[in-house]
Amino acid sequence: HMGLRGDYFDNIDLTNFKLTRVDKTIDFFWGVNSPAKEIRNDESYSVRWTGKIRPLYSEEYTFYISRDNGVRLWIDNKLIIDKWDNLVGLDEMGKIYLEAGKLYDIKLEYFNNTGNGFVKLEWSSASTVRSIVPTECLYPAEPKHYGSSIPGKGIGLFYEYFDEDNLTNPKEKGIDSVIDFNWGVGSPSKSINQDQKFSVRWTGFIQVPYDGDYVFYVSYDDGASLWIDRQLLIDKWTASEINTAKTEAISLKAGQRVEVMLLYRNTGLAGSIRLEWEGPGIERSVVPQSCLYPR
Repeated sequence: HMGLRGDYFDNIDLTNFKLTRVDKTIDFFWGVNSPAKEIRNDESYSVRWTGKIRPLYSEEYTFYISRDNGVRLWIDNKLIIDKWDNLVGLDEMGKIYLEAGKLYDIKLEYFNNTGNGFVKLEWSSASTVRSIVPTECLYPAEPKHYGSSIPGKGIGLFYEYFDEDNLTNPKEKGIDSVIDFNWGVGSPSKSINQDQKFSVRWTGFIQVPYDGDYVFYVSYDDGASLWIDRQLLIDKWTASEINTAKTEAISLKAGQRVEVMLLYRNTGLAGSIRLEWEGPGIERSVVPQSCLYPR
């Protein structure tokens, strides 16, 4: 397989990983459609392409990206195009000197926030007419393992969505596999009419895989509170800010199910919420589905 490895995410900020595949070239026009069946058709998603690029000539190359919306391009671990914004552009450019036949790291990140989605990667040099970077000069990276390897049989937490920012006017119930959302200025569901004024209650149990001390992190915009084992550990309900709060270390026993409740409110503009932890042998990461139980 030649090309680049594309990791596709169902949020605009490269979170909520959905699928990985090898794309032969970067030349996509998705319009208002989803880039893959695993991704919600709500015009907000992101992609990270990684691998190696092998130039044919030893000379300065110009890279061009056409895009709607944001892009970042690294070649040889140097950021040569940095347009991580909501604009549309047909000729974002970056230059770098490359040696013929040498393999260089390449990473291209892209997000679409609203409306049409398109992204195209071209290059030119003294010996190369401007053209799409060809498949035979691209080598895909090994797939990353976004899925948790942490043991457990969990399926997620129970959610309740409310069409007000104070947990009133309930609209929808279900199960979320992980708490890792960036809704932008959209609403979390078609059942919620107020894009910028809603709230969510997640409830269930956490069952940790190993004995020891755990620290929990809640990143939120605009307010959140977290109870674990019926203790209020993070109280940022009225914060009206974009921030991350962390708990003191909590000692938990492997296999024991502990009650958890996370409340979230969005009072204006963009909305996002993420629940992470770190613990024995676990680097800071989103609390995995395998350790969350709805009842």
